[in-house]
Amino acid sequence: LYIVLLLAAIAVVWGISRMVTSSLSMVSEQLSKQRLGENGKHIDYAYADEVGELVEHYNQMMDALAESTQQLARNEREMAWRTMARQVAHEINNPLTPMKLTLQQLQRTKGTERFDSSFDKSTQLLIEQIDNLSHIAQSFSSFAKMPEVKPTTVDIAEKLYNFLTLMRNNPDQIPIRYVGPDKGVLAIADAEQITQVFTNIVKNAIQAMNGKKDSDIIIILKTQLNQQLIHSGELNLTTNNWIEISISDNGPGIPNELREKVFLPNFTTKNTGAGLGLSISKNIVEASGGRITFRTSEAGTTFYIYLKKV
Repeated sequence: LYIVLLLAAIAVVWGISRMVTSSLSMVSEQLSKQRLGENGKHIDYAYADEVGELVEHYNQMMDALAESTQQLARNEREMAWRTMARQVAHEINNPLTPMKLTLQQLQRTKGTERFDSSFDKSTQLLIEQIDNLSHIAQSFSSFAKMPEVKPTTVDIAEKLYNFLTLMRNNPDQIPIRYVGPDKGVLAIADAEQITQVFTNIVKNAIQAMNGKKDSDIIIILKTQLNQQLIHSGELNLTTNNWIEISISDNGPGIPNELREKVFLPNFTTKNTGAGLGLSISKNIVEASGGRITFRTSEAGTTFYIYLKKV
C-alpha cells in the first residue's frame, strides 16, 4: 500500500511539475523569439494561477514594449528630419554670404573706374552660387539629402583668391591676409562646394575672435606638406603629392574638452548656428580624397586642408 501511495504521489508531483514547467517553457520560448524593434506576441493561458499572473505581466510588458518601440521610431524620424532641415538651411545660408558681399562690393564701386572689372568677377561668382543653390534644392527635392560631392580638377588657387577678394570686405572689418599664388595650382576638389569649406572656416574664425582688438586671419597656400604635422602623426599622408591650405586666426583657441567634438554634427559653442559647418566641410574635403585637421592653442587656431595635386 505504501509503495502504491508513493508511486501515486510521485505521479501527481510529476504531472504538476510538467504542467508548471511546460507553461514556463512556453514563456521562455516566446522571450527567446522576441527581437528588438519587433512587436511581441501575446501568450494565451487559461488558468488563473501563479503562472497565469506571470503570463499576464508578460503580455502587459509586450504591449508597453510595442508602444515604446513605436514612439522611439517616431522620435528618430523626427530627429532625422530636424537634422536634415538644419543641414539644408545651413547649406542654403552659406552661398548667401558671398552673394551679399558681392553685391555690397558692387555698391561701393558704383560710379568708379573699377566698376566694370568688379562687375565681371561679381556676376561670375553670383552665377556660381545661384547654381549651387539650385543644386541643393534639386538634391533635396529628389532624395532629401545634401548634394553629392563630385571631385574634379579645380584651379584651387584661383578659387581661393576670388573667395578672399570678397571676404576681405567682411562686416567685422577683420583683415584677411593671403600668401600664395592667385592661379595656376590644380587640385582635386568639388568645384562648387570647395568654396563652402573656405566660407565655413573663415566665418568660424571671424566669430571666434568676437571683436577682439588686432584680430587677424592669414591664409597660406603651399604646394608642399607641413612636415611638422606629418611627423607628429596627425596626418596619414604617405606621399608628397598634396597641396596645403592653412587658415589661421589669433582668437582664444578651442578648449581642450571640446577639441574632439569639433567635426561632430550639431556641435556648436555659439548661440546661433546649427553646428554643421565643420562637419559638412570635413565631408566635402574627405569625399574629394583630401584631409582636414586643425591645431589650436590660447594664441589661436589653424585649420589645415590637404587636397591632391594634379
